Amino acid sequence: MNEAEQAQQVSAQTDAVLKSTGAAAGVTKSHLEGWAQSLSKVAAVDDEVVQQGGNVLLTFREVHNEIGKGNDVFDRALTDALDLSAALGKDLQGSVMQLGNALNDPIKGMTMLQRAGVSFTQSQRD
Repeated sequence: MNEAEQAQQVSAQTDAVLKSTGAAAGVTKSHLEGWAQSLSKVAAVDDEVVQQGGNVLLTFREVHNEIGKGNDVFDRALTDALDLSAALGKDLQGSVMQLGNALNDPIKGMTMLQRAGVSFTQSQRD
């Protein structure tokens, strides 16, 4: 599959996920595409790979952006998933799944992240 075909496939997946979730994440297709391109430049990961990770994150209905400073949870989660992936040497989709689960259910999620090697301060655990 060439680059253009891959981009079309990922774009179609984004459309499908946004439709099936009712855009619960509070992001648009153009926002995700732009965010994926920005992160791609910083993380040296193909933007379609980042957008695919974003597509997975879109399925977690409790992970969303809201109006107001510091409420860009979806954006931060995708960024953190890239960092987690790089730090632990894991694939992006696996890191997105871990963070998505953790944000959807923080108590179970924190336990899963600790098992994966992530450390938390006492204030974060509280």
